[in-house]
Amino acid sequence: MHIPSLRFKEFEDEWIFTTLGNCCKSISYGLNAAAKPFDGENQYIRITDIDDESRKYIKNNRVSPDGELTDEYLLKENDIVFARTGASTGKSYIYKKEDGKLYFAGFLIRARIEEKHNAKFIYYQTMTQSYNNWVKVMSMRSGQPGINSKEYASYHFYLPSLEEQVKISSFLEKFDSKIQLQQEKINLLKEQKKGYMQKLFSKKLRFKDENGADFPEWKTNIKADELFESVSNKNHNGDFPVLSATQDNGMVLRDTLERHMAFSNENLKSYKLVETNDFIISLRSFQGGIEISNLQGLVSPAYTVFRKKGKKIYEPYFAKFFKTDSFIQRLNTTTYGIRDGKAISYKDFATLKFNIPTLEEQRKIAEFLNLLDNKIQNEQEKLYLLQKQKQAFMQQMLI
Repeated sequence: MHIPSLRFKEFEDEWIFTTLGNCCKSISYGLNAAAKPFDGENQYIRITDIDDESRKYIKNNRVSPDGELTDEYLLKENDIVFARTGASTGKSYIYKKEDGKLYFAGFLIRARIEEKHNAKFIYYQTMTQSYNNWVKVMSMRSGQPGINSKEYASYHFYLPSLEEQVKISSFLEKFDSKIQLQQEKINLLKEQKKGYMQKLFSKKLRFKDENGADFPEWKTNIKADELFESVSNKNHNGDFPVLSATQDNGMVLRDTLERHMAFSNENLKSYKLVETNDFIISLRSFQGGIEISNLQGLVSPAYTVFRKKGKKIYEPYFAKFFKTDSFIQRLNTTTYGIRDGKAISYKDFATLKFNIPTLEEQRKIAEFLNLLDNKIQNEQEKLYLLQKQKQAFMQQMLI
């Protein structure tokens, strides 16, 4: 029998095999119009306006469709839209009234679900691994990612009675609400940390020393090359793990990333050996700042590596400082015009000047910010657990 492995006890009927097309009044393409600045009323949803994780409509930087507008392209309650081309093919979004007056763009396809079906249940079908597998197969048939309206209409799945659809979708929606609240909690903590960083690094907020006295005034206009020195150690046999710089997780083992690259020992001999607490400038430093490495390993020759000179600085303090918006802005201003796929050289970085507190105050600031990081990490682990629990229920409650 075609029934899920986990089910509400009042339901016993077998699920029926159907297609998306059989559940829809219509499946249609979106509005072929350019975007213009938001006019205060008419919103325009494009592929990039659907959040990859939450699948919600992103209301930051809203735009409006240009030209004459008709209700034909206006989303209604429970409409589901799908990305039809590019790397995001298969990404879905279900419309809610609270998202406002929303027109959908031409690279999206709208499925208007019949009232005899629960649109939210069908939407949850697009969050399953079986759907992802279907997208991978279907989207590559033409040689480039893309699924047209007829192909979306052919997407097949099993469907229970409307009553059971409603019960399942309501249960999963409760997880969505918990996940959203947890994400909002994390976002608030990140904003609080950002506020503390702005105050701490601008001296608007100061700690006391261990005796309750004020710390000395910060030393001013200290050039970077007085604090750091460039490192380009290639004295190795290529037998260390390869590291990559990421904006979210700092320096990580390249093998843990989704993109896998093969290396020969000969190629790796040209790589730089990085030690723990070395700083790394990557091609992404223009957006995400400078990374500190908590690992020993090899990095591409394109990376700029430097470490502290002497005992004037506490590395974790500068690891935090190098990720502030104000520092990244200075880095961009100082190195304007050299981007074009090139890394920032140590010579460029060495011209920067810093105001630095005493070693003890550096340590206090870093330890305080580490406490906030740990709190954020704990909340992120709770979020991850909620997401895994939801996925586990979906695997058992949907066929």
